[in-house]
Amino acid sequence: MNARSQTFEFAVEGRQIDEVVSCMFHTILFHRCVGKYHTNGEDSYSVGTLGYTDVDCDYIDFTY
Repeated sequence: MNARSQTFEFAVEGRQIDEVVSCMFHTILFHRCVGKYHTNGEDSYSVGTLGYTDVDCDYIDFTY
């Protein structure tokens, strides 16, 4: 199996946990997703783009 493993350690306060987890999941899922497929006939298709919105964190100085 060619699985890679990454370990990240964070030292955060209790109120920052939700934002850190949201940032990490957003980054992982956003970069692994593809846009919506649109068929242009039987032999061709196009891939649309993902829409996104900037989110400012309340407790950490970060925007994702």
